[in-house]
Amino acid sequence: DEERRKALITARPVQVTHAVPSTDEISTFIGGLSEPHRTIALLCYCCGLRISESVGLTLGDCNLITHRLTVRESKGAKGRSVPVPPELSSEIQTLARKALETCEADLKQGDVYAPLAGFEWKTNSSMAKEPSQWPLFFQSSLVWDHRVNHYVRVFLHASRVEKAFKECRSKSGVITRITPHRLRDAYAIHSLLAGVPINVIQQHMGHATVETTAKYLSFLLTPEGAKLFPGLNLFQKLNIPA
Repeated sequence: DEERRKALITARPVQVTHAVPSTDEISTFIGGLSEPHRTIALLCYCCGLRISESVGLTLGDCNLITHRLTVRESKGAKGRSVPVPPELSSEIQTLARKALETCEADLKQGDVYAPLAGFEWKTNSSMAKEPSQWPLFFQSSLVWDHRVNHYVRVFLHASRVEKAFKECRSKSGVITRITPHRLRDAYAIHSLLAGVPINVIQQHMGHATVETTAKYLSFLLTPEGAKLFPGLNLFQKLNIPA
């Protein structure tokens, strides 16, 4: 429509241009990560999630029957539903089962509180009734919280994921710098190159307006973008008689 057309025309150029990792580089890099950082990286690239959205997922956000994730809150937009590749759903299911077993074991100790989204705390008896609020990704060790004078099972912090990425970059041999946000950028660029409509990409990435998503179109006009998409060879599609 007219509003979307105007947004695409007036989209601001990308201010910072950097190399977008190729699928081969991403495969090599993710192959060097261990769980749960491996699955978080796949969520950033295959689903376009932000790092904060990935580590904030709860068990109730994962609908593995329909292969979708619910992102309850996102930057600049309301919650959204994001499709998940079936292959990734099986990995999430394994992690969800482990998270469920871990939190159940915590509650049986009697002196452990489990977290709710938004860092609100409930007693063991109340929390035991709400497994949907338990974190999908959590820290490996319990943390003492002075507010409740108990140990708590907390969500995995984004800084720990960033640290794992940094360590992997030094070992993987991948030249292109890969971060969680660059995997999200790669999701947008690779989806555009595959022909996914920009408004669909906007919805999946949680952008408030299509103008924000349109910056990835202007990226294709930069020297780095031209390497990914030099243009179509229309001559190959012709069938000109000799």
